[in-house]
Amino acid sequence: MSEYISQVCMECIQVLSTVPPSVFLVSLAACVLGVIALVYIILFAVAFRPRTPFPEEKTYRTLSEDGTPTRPQQLPCWQDSWERERQNTPSKRAVLDIEKPELFMSVVVPAYNEEDRLIGMLKETVDYLEHAYGTLADQVSNEQEKGKKSKNGSVRQRRTGNGHVSDDDASKGWEILLVSDGSTDRTEEVAFEFSRDHQLSLHPRAHTGPWSSEKPEGVHIPPGSIRIVTLTRNRGKGGAVTHGMRHVRGKYVVFADADGASKFSDLGKLVSAARKVEDSEGRAVAVGSRAHMVGSEAVVKRSKLRNFLMHSFHLILWLLTPPATAQVKDTQCGFKLFSRPSLPYIIPYMHSEGWIFDVEMLMLAEFAKIPVAEVPVGWREVKGSKLNVVWDSIEQQTCKTLNVPKVVPLTCHGHSRPVPHISFSSIVEEDQYYLISACKDNNPMLRDGVTGDWIGTFLGHKGAVWQARLSADANIAATAAADFSAKVWDTHTGECLHTLQHNHIVRAVAFPIQTNPQVLATGGMEKKLRIFDLTRSGDSASHDGSSPTINNNDSNSTGAVTSYEIGPGVHGGTIKSIVWNIDYNILTTAAEDRKIRWWDLRSRHPVVEYSVEGTIGSCELNVLATRPNESGILSVAAGKSVYLFDGAMPGRLLKKVDFRYEVASVAVNNETGRFVTGGAGEDTWARVYDLHTDEELEVQKGHHGPIWSVSYSPDGKLYGTGSEDGTIKLWKACREPYGLWR
Repeated sequence: MSEYISQVCMECIQVLSTVPPSVFLVSLAACVLGVIALVYIILFAVAFRPRTPFPEEKTYRTLSEDGTPTRPQQLPCWQDSWERERQNTPSKRAVLDIEKPELFMSVVVPAYNEEDRLIGMLKETVDYLEHAYGTLADQVSNEQEKGKKSKNGSVRQRRTGNGHVSDDDASKGWEILLVSDGSTDRTEEVAFEFSRDHQLSLHPRAHTGPWSSEKPEGVHIPPGSIRIVTLTRNRGKGGAVTHGMRHVRGKYVVFADADGASKFSDLGKLVSAARKVEDSEGRAVAVGSRAHMVGSEAVVKRSKLRNFLMHSFHLILWLLTPPATAQVKDTQCGFKLFSRPSLPYIIPYMHSEGWIFDVEMLMLAEFAKIPVAEVPVGWREVKGSKLNVVWDSIEQQTCKTLNVPKVVPLTCHGHSRPVPHISFSSIVEEDQYYLISACKDNNPMLRDGVTGDWIGTFLGHKGAVWQARLSADANIAATAAADFSAKVWDTHTGECLHTLQHNHIVRAVAFPIQTNPQVLATGGMEKKLRIFDLTRSGDSASHDGSSPTINNNDSNSTGAVTSYEIGPGVHGGTIKSIVWNIDYNILTTAAEDRKIRWWDLRSRHPVVEYSVEGTIGSCELNVLATRPNESGILSVAAGKSVYLFDGAMPGRLLKKVDFRYEVASVAVNNETGRFVTGGAGEDTWARVYDLHTDEELEVQKGHHGPIWSVSYSPDGKLYGTGSEDGTIKLWKACREPYGLWR
């Protein structure tokens, strides 16, 4: 057989040697073109028609001005109007105009099970859109508009996300169409909660509410700016994008991935590029590119695997696609902008609903002779990508090897600003315990510690709440706030029992580990450590039904809560944390002067001082109910280090662990020999380490801001994290079923 094949090959070579080179090259080119043409014919022959949207998929929901979700409303659809006009036009080649835009920018966000990554993307997107194309419909903005007249002498009206003032230019206004592609998680709920937390009423406000000028967490958005479209069945990313683009109202339309990988501030580059290349009809496409383009300053920060896949896929496209499409160096970047007049030439003809739908869009643009510009954009690889199969497999295998449980965390929403502190109670009855959270939205919350379910909100503070703790029996709670007060609450009724007035911001509160005596320690920017006896308050109760208010004058209060100061003049900075030790007479403070101090309440003087390297982030005593006879471990996060002290012997350092990143918080589980750190700055992950070897065992991803507080539950079977992103997450720390994890 092999001899026969060799003979045939030799004869073919002899025949080809007699053919002129020009004829051979022409024949070869014809064969290649024939193969490509055959491929296209087969593709068009077998190409499926995308499924027709269900009636309920042509509706959207948003938030009304009072913050409640609206009923499903009909989506405007330019394609329906365009197709009706096309059917009534005798010539199918006639150029038909699309409906005029109502606003400047439409953003389509396809989302499939993106509850963990969506908030970060929305924050960045909304912040850019509102500053670049939007206007705030509040009293201040209206005042600024007074005197700004249009050419005809009338005041130019400002646009919002819901009711836009149309003009020929449509130079303002924006919308986000979040297309939930059959999501089975809390993607839509997270989007509604984000809208509610950032929405601005169209009516003037009497006060600024929980948003302070000290450090705004984001911009206010007009009602209706974010529209949520629900696909009842998953269609794929291409199907979700195409569906959203049929219903946009903007002069320009961009689709962006929900993971926030693209740098949204580069949207201006896409708009500028589209305007430069658009033709006489206003048609243009601008493609965000992560490739290293000659002469550009694009920097691509991504894994080697993704770069390999991108270049390999580009090679295949270069061989099979038309010339203009083949010249696009990065067709798969999820950041592409289309001018409105170009949409009728692309969207009605889309077939692909998978991840290579971008290529079909670019090919349709090329067939319609629509100019395409490729623009270098910033990009960051976000863990959790649906494409990163190899990384996820390696990560899962690592967890199996280390016998580390890999589970989805419980996310506790409800706060609208950063969460600087969380704390668990002791186990009170039948394995029941509670979780209390402090928040800069002024509203500390009480939750079920096992499930994270909301129990109640303590209302009364008029400033950011920095710290919150529960008493040993969980019957009362204490909070420290920026309104120069600490408050004591009844956890059963939510009633404020005491208001402890201070002369400056209160940053820390602490109850003794023992149930009795009933005292409270406070500290803050006064740089004073105070001890309050909560058993004396009878004469201080006000007659109007409000909570008793104690004015602090550095002396014993007469007929009110008794208070006294410990170590006057010792602290050189704000007291950020207070911890009562196992020994009631020993108290620990952590201050901004970078010193940990152990105090003897009997002498009212410090017995030990320890200086740390870096700003102190957290200081907590870790004691588990499963080890009642142990003194626990005092853990301190400072700078890029964690300090672990003996809970019984003041100042006795057990170990110091250094890290490559800034550590904002730390918690220790002596039962399992693990400790957890919360990152500050750009590191927004919680990391689990072996207490004895310091080996990193697990990385918990999901927060979109620094993790200011970490705390283990009293049984050590879960731990909670409180973040700058305004959420609390509960992470399972045991291998057996527990709580809601089954």
